[in-house]
Amino acid sequence: MPRDASRLRVQLPLIDDTGDGTPTTSTDTYVCVTGNLSWTGFSRDAVRSDCSETTLDAFGNLFKAYIGGKEIEGGEISFDADFMPDALTTASGRLLAAFYSGLVGNYKFKYPAAVGETAGPIITVPACVTKFTPMTGIMTTGDESRSRCSITLKVAGAPTITAAT
Repeated sequence: MPRDASRLRVQLPLIDDTGDGTPTTSTDTYVCVTGNLSWTGFSRDAVRSDCSETTLDAFGNLFKAYIGGKEIEGGEISFDADFMPDALTTASGRLLAAFYSGLVGNYKFKYPAAVGETAGPIITVPACVTKFTPMTGIMTTGDESRSRCSITLKVAGAPTITAAT
């Protein structure tokens, strides 16, 4: 049976959610991804590597030669999440606090376990929030009204993958 990726959760890193410069001590805060998850992907610049000993073609042309550079651009990850616009210390409010703080932290994208697994795979991405966009409500039933937000993370290091168990 395929994995139900529609139940993807993001575990938030330690975040300065009060503005006093001290990160929280709890890493048990999650937000639910409600849609539009995308990652621009990895890229790197090409570095010119030809030299005076490079062979000319039949017409006497010298083709430029390249190798991959050492710096890898991790790209950006964006997603929509459940957002309750209340205190910055609540789960969804901490996403806004992460934007305000500008700190880099490890965001853990946790996939649900498939049949026969006890835990699904986890992609851990060091990143900072570079964009926070409040959006319209997704449920409007009296006291249960909720909103969404769109988040953009700038990848700030090498992601790691933990296999499902």
